[in-house]
Amino acid sequence: MIQITSHAATKPGERYEVEGGGGQAWRHNYIGFSPMAPDKGQGWLLDSTPQRVLRAHYHAVDQFQVVINGSGLMGKHKVGPGSVHFSRANTPYGPIVWGDEGMGLLTIRVRPDTPGGPKYMPDRRDDLRKTPRNAYQVSQVVRPPRAMNGDVYVEAIPGMQDSNGLAAHAITLKAGASTLAPSPAGTGGQWILVMEGSLIYEGKTYPAFSIAEVSPDEKAFPLQAGPDGLHSMVLSFSREGKQGVDSEVISAKKPQAADRTWLCELCGFIYDEAAGMPEDSIPPGTRWEDVPDSWGCPDCSGTKADFKMVEL
Repeated sequence: MIQITSHAATKPGERYEVEGGGGQAWRHNYIGFSPMAPDKGQGWLLDSTPQRVLRAHYHAVDQFQVVINGSGLMGKHKVGPGSVHFSRANTPYGPIVWGDEGMGLLTIRVRPDTPGGPKYMPDRRDDLRKTPRNAYQVSQVVRPPRAMNGDVYVEAIPGMQDSNGLAAHAITLKAGASTLAPSPAGTGGQWILVMEGSLIYEGKTYPAFSIAEVSPDEKAFPLQAGPDGLHSMVLSFSREGKQGVDSEVISAKKPQAADRTWLCELCGFIYDEAAGMPEDSIPPGTRWEDVPDSWGCPDCSGTKADFKMVEL
């Protein structure tokens, strides 16, 4: 089954007070939220007043989040149009900070979150540690290529692939060009995002921003660019019950004289002594013992106490 809709076809929901940080938020429900199909995929755009702060939190489901407009911070990472974030179920991330001009943040999931929605940190740290999970998250910035050799450009988005169906691609087409998206077979569900230009599907034009949900039993989705070209993202989820990244097996080891790596047990972020964290004024080669105790995980705001030494 394929569902497709455009931003122009949606109506913003009511504004509501937000948790923490003050301000208000409102949402555009694109796909899902039908009482007749409560367990199906969901895609919605969340807008918010500037400088809103949403505390670090986690959800019980895998999700992609894509910045459509504006700018802000995801953890300590600057994000803007084209930034895409993937987080596995029960992986904390944040805080999310909306910038001076606000930020439109699209969230897509193959099934709804559990009742109660986001679980905020550090309140739920003890619950999180007791939850069987495979913590993993990654953020990337995806932009159209400056120049193209040919009519179609396909780019795999780094860090968003595994052997169980997880995949993310950016596909750019020149005006009038066409190609097939990667097959949804073997995935847990696939979503097509029209980021720039327009998509022609079954004789109808879908401008930016439009979104399509493609079920795993469908054929590869036909991408056809409109007269202004097309820049799209194709985001595929892991199969249900198969939520592991191929590089997930990490074992602890005793300290050695060589540079070491340290894993945030909450979200999976890696601190590499050889690389340091120059953006946090921690130069390359800084030993873990010399990292300030006040330093926190850039992905989920965890503390130094939440890290353990690992062998990659």
